Amino acid sequence: MLSVLIVDDEKPARNVLASYLQEMADVLVIGEADSGLAAIECAKRLKPDLVLLDVEMPGMNGIEAAARLPSSCAVVFVTAYDRYAIKAFELHAFDYILKPVMKERLEAAIARIRKFKNVSESSGLPERDLAELVEYFRSRKSYSTRLTIKNQFEYLVVSTFDVSCIRVENGLVFVYARGMKYLIETPLKKLEERLDPDVFLRIHRAILVNKNHIKRIISPERGRLAVETSDHLMLPVSRDYLHSFKAVMGL
Repeated sequence: MLSVLIVDDEKPARNVLASYLQEMADVLVIGEADSGLAAIECAKRLKPDLVLLDVEMPGMNGIEAAARLPSSCAVVFVTAYDRYAIKAFELHAFDYILKPVMKERLEAAIARIRKFKNVSESSGLPERDLAELVEYFRSRKSYSTRLTIKNQFEYLVVSTFDVSCIRVENGLVFVYARGMKYLIETPLKKLEERLDPDVFLRIHRAILVNKNHIKRIISPERGRLAVETSDHLMLPVSRDYLHSFKAVMGL
């Protein structure tokens, strides 16, 4: 069971998150708070596995509160503003979700928390709390959880959880995320080295796809496969990567 504390100064926003979480198996909302100070007090008292934390709140904001939360609490920021993303990841936030929150987006974040919480069952590690699991994963090779993309006169920070695929088109590399298409200067090979290979799969010499965004797999002809992503992109799986892709996807 994953215990969750919801923190937002707006009751309707808390209600939306609570309603989504109630529909997820083995997730229990154990408390709510409407300020940064209240979040710290509740977290110390209730000891949740996960804190869903708004940023802009009266008094102490979410960034300040996150720095003072117990280390056993995983933090996912849920906010209407993307300008705090870099600071959030500096605080080792598990994720950064932009409002309005989609249920599927929240489910992806919850799935990642579960991976950490349940790792002892699959890896043979002794039982330990979430904070120790976080340290265990940090001791392994770390992968980027965000991409910084130059966009005219500003830099956009995009969570890798929002990225459906990265594709080379006419010699240029494009990142597809949240229904948008961004040009990035980093070569595809370099991006592949920075991203978690358990999540981003090479399916073509010019394509990396986030397996969490694969909506369906089709076979347009014998011996060929293609995938459709959550943002309705149809991507071919080349013969060179067909065997490894089928193995990863359990086909």
